[in-house]
Formats: sequence, structure tokens, C-alpha cells
Amino acid sequence: MFPSSFDYVAARSVEEAVAAKREGGDDVRFLAGGQSLIPMMKTRLATPAKLVEGVSRRADDLGRYLRTSDANQILDDAEGIARRNPWLTALAGAAAGFAASRFLKASSGRRYDRRPLTGAGTRSV
Repeated sequence: MFPSSFDYVAARSVEEAVAAKREGGDDVRFLAGGQSLIPMMKTRLATPAKLVEGVSRRADDLGRYLRTSDANQILDDAEGIARRNPWLTALAGAAAGFAASRFLKASSGRRYDRRPLTGAGTRSV
């Protein structure tokens, strides 16, 4: 069996993909690998009116860049982005610090519970 007809959009940005989804509503599906969507379309269990692809291509591009670039190139590019967008850099640093503090706080309780008891039921600090 063949899938029903559909429109295909090759989005060049996340914004373009979101706009296509907003425009088509529930009849729009994102194609990101298609491991489960394509077989469902072939049996007509899924019949989207429009397929949007593009975000997965950007992830592939990022993976290719990381594989083919050396550390100096990546650091140079990151420095260039930081110089052009200082507020974005500050925000990213704050977000990373917040995430690290949450991780450390969450893991410290488990570490404390594993310490052996000393003396009369007290924990060593």
C-alpha cells in the first residue's frame, strides 16, 4: 500500500518549521528520521496532510561540524559567537551554572545518605 498524498516542506530553520506546523495544525507532522512515521503512512495508520523536515538536518549538520572540526576551530567559532552575542553568552553561563547547582544539590542528598553512622546514631560531617 502507498501513503496518501501529502505536501512536503523542507524547513530551513526552526522558525520556518514551527510556522508550517502553526499553519497546518494537527494535519502537519514533523519528519525526523521517519523510523515510525513512514511505516505508519504506508499502511495509512497515519495520514498527515503535510510533512515538515529540516530540524533533523540541522542536527546532522552540527554533528558533521563537530566530527570534522578540531578543538581550536570549535573554540575559535565559540569565541566569535560570544563576542557577537555577549548577552547570550552571559545567559548561557547563568543557565549552565543553575543546572550545575541543581545537579549538585540533587546528588548531595544521596551522597549524605550513604555515609556511615558514627557514635550514637550521628553522622560524621
